[in-house]
Amino acid sequence: MDQHTAAAAPDGLPTEQPMDLRVRTELVDLLFAGSRVAVATTFIGPVLVGWLFYPLLGRWLAVLPAVGIMCLHAERAWFIVRFQRARRQADYVPEPWARGTQWRLAVMGTAISLWVLAMVLTRDSGGIFYSSALVVVLAAASLQYSVYPGMVEVYLTPLLLGCSAQLLWIGPGYAVPAFFMLMTWLTLIAASRRFGRTMRGNIELRLRNEQLNRQLQEQKAVVEEASAAKTRFLTAASHDLRQPVQSVMLLSEALQARTESAGNRELLGKLLTSVDHFAHAVDEIMDIARLDAGHVAVQPQAVRVSDLLLRLDSSYREVAEAKQLGFFIRPPADPAVTVWVDPALVWRILSNLVSNAIRYTPTGNVMVAVRSGSAVTGSQGASVPSLRFEVRDSGMGIEPDLQQRVFEEFFQVQNLHRDRKEGVGLGLAVARRLSRLMGLTLSMRSRPGQGSVFALSMPLSRHPAAPEVVELADLAPDHGLCVLVVDDDGEALEATLALLSSWGVQARGAAGLEDALACLTQWVNEGACPDGLLSDHWLPDGRSSSDVDTQVRRLLQELRPDRAPELRTAVVTGDSRPETRAAAEARGWTFWQKPVRPLQLRQWLVSMARPGLPAHPQTSGAPVQPENR
Repeated sequence: MDQHTAAAAPDGLPTEQPMDLRVRTELVDLLFAGSRVAVATTFIGPVLVGWLFYPLLGRWLAVLPAVGIMCLHAERAWFIVRFQRARRQADYVPEPWARGTQWRLAVMGTAISLWVLAMVLTRDSGGIFYSSALVVVLAAASLQYSVYPGMVEVYLTPLLLGCSAQLLWIGPGYAVPAFFMLMTWLTLIAASRRFGRTMRGNIELRLRNEQLNRQLQEQKAVVEEASAAKTRFLTAASHDLRQPVQSVMLLSEALQARTESAGNRELLGKLLTSVDHFAHAVDEIMDIARLDAGHVAVQPQAVRVSDLLLRLDSSYREVAEAKQLGFFIRPPADPAVTVWVDPALVWRILSNLVSNAIRYTPTGNVMVAVRSGSAVTGSQGASVPSLRFEVRDSGMGIEPDLQQRVFEEFFQVQNLHRDRKEGVGLGLAVARRLSRLMGLTLSMRSRPGQGSVFALSMPLSRHPAAPEVVELADLAPDHGLCVLVVDDDGEALEATLALLSSWGVQARGAAGLEDALACLTQWVNEGACPDGLLSDHWLPDGRSSSDVDTQVRRLLQELRPDRAPELRTAVVTGDSRPETRAAAEARGWTFWQKPVRPLQLRQWLVSMARPGLPAHPQTSGAPVQPENR
């Protein structure tokens, strides 16, 4: 918005002008745009007309009116220059310039009519014909002022009606051209009014569209800022929430391994379950934040369907049996069939569907069936066959008017009292968003009292896939692992050391880089050496896990060069930014967001004891992998 479409508010900020004023401003701009062209081309007219009238009127009646009309044109040209200067001023008002143009046109029309009158008085038929033709041509040119129909009227009335009256006055033989001028006057007046209404309507429509577009852009900016603020808040809140959850989870696991009382073990098991529910809720909330921020990238590959089903069976069969539910899996006819999907994202969708089915089925069965589906659009835009994963349950079903609402954030049909055991209502919302992100189709059908069916269609892959490793091996009693733990949070450090110690791991802790180097030096001097480095990402004095890894490896290269290449690094952090994960994984580190599950930490230790196993397998509780994961 510039100074011509905005006025200054009392506080100095620009405010939008009223719509009517903006329309009048546009009309005056169009009026003067036509006036500049008219003035530039009509200076020649009086010269030609004076030359035409000279043989009949003589020197004075031919030359002096021509000079006078040229002076009127010159004054109009100066008037246009003054308008252009005023138009650039902040206090510009359009009405005086419109009125000034109107009375100048009235004077011009009257002057031309009087000049033609002098020719009519000669009663020369040839001169009267030429002058009448001249009047009609000048009248037709007046349509350029139709943005203001009143200006056309004040210009044409003395010009056409005056000449028509002159023709009738000199005799009935000129009645036909007089009548022709009268009809021309009526026609041009009606045309100018229609054109004026159309122009005003078009200008109003355009300006209102521009106003709506500006309002839309402003609202979009507000929404984007609110979304960015929400993401920033969730990121900060996630970091602050994950720290204590990390400590509670690891301490509870360590206590459960050490306690001998069955009652205490049961209480600690319930505590771990509650903490896991909370950690899962934090993961889901952060999934929504990352999806909203566009920080989730799709990395499709060939995935064996049997591996997905095997993971579902190993992850949820015991959960279903604990609720005394039947859990059935119906595999495809071809056990080697593969689908073209992102394995981490599709696993999150399927695990959410299955966990929801188990959660909301009080009695009966839950079944995962793989069937042939209709053709879908593949990654190259071509139509390819698909498989449809169906998750069926015999639960209460969903009323028709609520079936689409189950995909809304925080909406739960059977959890009106917000029981935390039933989750927070984000599982299906995350599943719907992830399926759309991958271009997959997620659908559902349900009948009250007869259960629900959620179906996910995936394109078939023509490429084979290696089977997924799902083995979670245990630690041997004599593994002899040593781990250096670096964390500036005292409670988290103590909890991690306690858990590692309960697993027979020799672990030492440091609060920062200097402590870590001192601890490593003492450790090597005692004849031991760490196999793994487990570090928080952000540390005091602006240090990070990158600094710790670099300095520890450099010192280890000096003290024990044979062991430096074997050091395994893992990063545990509450930082959920994609670039943090990308930087860690680019260096070959294991990366976890707090709270790390004890199972994940244990598997990392197993990978050091048995290098052939993966360091960080995907689990049902794994969060959505962000961009560049």
